[in-house]
This record gives sequence, C-alpha cells and structure tokens, in this order.
Amino acid sequence: MIFLLRKALISLIQFFVISIAVFLFFRLLPGDIYTVELENPQISKASLEGIREAHGLTQSWPRRYVNWLASSAKGDFGDSLAYGIPVRQLLAPRIRGTLEVAIPALLLSWALGLGGAISAGVFGIAPTIFEPGATAATIVPDVAAVSLILWAAVWLGISITGIWLPIAGLTFGLLPVVVFHSVRELRHAQKLEFVRIAESRGISGSRIWLQFVLRAALNPLVSLAGLSVAAAISSSFVVEVLTGWPGIGPLFLEAVQARDYSIVQTVLVMLAGVLIVSNFAAEIALYRLDPRIRLPHERFR
Repeated sequence: MIFLLRKALISLIQFFVISIAVFLFFRLLPGDIYTVELENPQISKASLEGIREAHGLTQSWPRRYVNWLASSAKGDFGDSLAYGIPVRQLLAPRIRGTLEVAIPALLLSWALGLGGAISAGVFGIAPTIFEPGATAATIVPDVAAVSLILWAAVWLGISITGIWLPIAGLTFGLLPVVVFHSVRELRHAQKLEFVRIAESRGISGSRIWLQFVLRAALNPLVSLAGLSVAAAISSSFVVEVLTGWPGIGPLFLEAVQARDYSIVQTVLVMLAGVLIVSNFAAEIALYRLDPRIRLPHERFR
C-alpha cells in the first residue's frame, strides 16, 4: 500500500505539472483562433474582444486552467471554437479510430518482436542476427515507412483503402524498437550467473529461455511496454495523417493550423495522462514480478 500510494502521488504530481505547462505554453503563444479576423474590416475589434470574453479567452491562464480542470473532471473539455461543438463530441469517434489502429499495431509489434527474439533463441539461432536490421530500421521515419508500404501495395495490386494500411505503417515503426531492446535485454540476461549455472546443469531449449532468460529480462521489457503504449498512440497521429485514417491525428493537425487550442491542449493532456497511467501500470507490474523492488517495502512495512 505504501508503494502504491507513493507511485500514485508521483503520477498525480506529474499530471498536474504537465497539464500546467501545456496551458502556460499556449497562454504565451501570440494570437488565437480569432487573430486572423482582425484583418477583416467587417468585424470590429470591439466585437472580437466581446467574443473572446464570452469564450473566456481574456481570463488569466490560472483561472482558465482551474475552470478547465473542474469541467474535465465532469467529462466536459469545453467547446471547439473552430467547429462550434463540444470537444468531447469531436474527440469520441476520433479516439475510437486511433485505438483501432494503435492497439493492434502495439500487440503485433510485441508479438513479432519479442516472440521472434525468443523463438530464435529456442531454436538455437542467435537473436543478435536481428539487431543490425532493427538498428537500421529505427532511424527510418514514419513518412518513409508508410510511403514504402504504399508503393509495395500499389505494385502488388493490393487495395490501399481500409484499416490495414495504418496498422501496417504503425507496426513497421514500432517493431524495430521492440526487436532492438528485446534482443539487447535477452542477450544481457543470457550472461547472468544463474542462467549460466542452469545451462551447466543441462537445462536448455525452451525451458532455459522461458523460465530463466525471459524472466531475467522482464524488468526492462515491462518498463518499455509501459512507454510503448503512449508511443504507439502518439506515432499513430503521424500515420493517420499520412494514410487519411479518421483518428485523432488529422483532427489535431487541423486544430493546430486553426489555433483551436481547446482541442490541442485537451489532446496533449490526454496523451500525457496515457503515458502516466501506462507507466504507473508498469510500476505495479514490476512490483509484483520483481522481488528486488518488493522486498525493501515489505521490510519497511
């Protein structure tokens, strides 16, 4: 309980610090969605100031932040000034679209990356053979990866419509990172003394990899899994824009271009919340899996 409360408190502090930083950043930016209207001679400056005041844009950023935080706790993220409807109505279908891409791509990248590294070891193939290719693939930008997949699909006569294209593009971006870290951690675990002792006693094959090597490598891999959740969602924004998939990415880009900060700051704070929650879940999983973390707290208790 002490461990859980301490991690929960740290997560709450992180959330408040990030959300305040986001609000302060947009407060310091010059202009807003109505700035371009100043060039319209048919609209007076006094009218624009009245519109800004009606939407709370003239309030100080601490007051706006407190009001937004209070309304967000009730599920109300304010109104989009560009679309004229609540942000919640805009984001709900877009969030579903992003999750339809991010979740399968995340599962595929881990199943192929970690599963491939372990399978190679079980069948006597050195997992390090994947490392050069994974290292090279990590530096390939998402734009190039999606373009390559598009070219291959057109060349093979495969339809480029549907959800498979954004899932493939996102998986291609996540897979090299998973492979690189899986191979590195498994290689490090192979060199540990208790694994060497198990091998000397005749334990080999799938048992040595699943019961000893994988368990020794779980700590950093669980931490990476927590980080990869937020990475998958943020990377999907780029893939969605490139493929035209109706997720958060295209809406976020439109909101940035229109200076519709209600949408932009809500998306950024939600993304920070996903990162914090996934890291918190990884910390709890590590607490249960790793006695080196659990035992000091149990002694203190």
